[in-house]
Amino acid sequence: MSDSARIIRTILNTPTEQTDLARVKCTIDRMIDPAIDIGAGVKEIDGMVNTIKRMVGVSATSFHKMQAVRKFIYKAGDWNGHRPFYYDHADPLGLKISNKLMAT
Repeated sequence: MSDSARIIRTILNTPTEQTDLARVKCTIDRMIDPAIDIGAGVKEIDGMVNTIKRMVGVSATSFHKMQAVRKFIYKAGDWNGHRPFYYDHADPLGLKISNKLMAT
């Protein structure tokens, strides 16, 4: 069994409540691009989460949380370095694997 297969098997056998989705995403991304730093990726995601939490406050409704996530991702602002997410229009079907990596 390859290292990648072992990693995937471990991820799939981990109970849901013990699964760190940020770490899983960065781990899988590293299988595709070995230059990816898992720790740095997790830290970046944690920073995004903390920024969104500050944007909505402690008593936000689910609707307001969703609005804050959308704003964080799609609107340019200090919260995302004025770099909103955008689609690669040259790859409308998402076939280019690098477009699916967190770093991209």
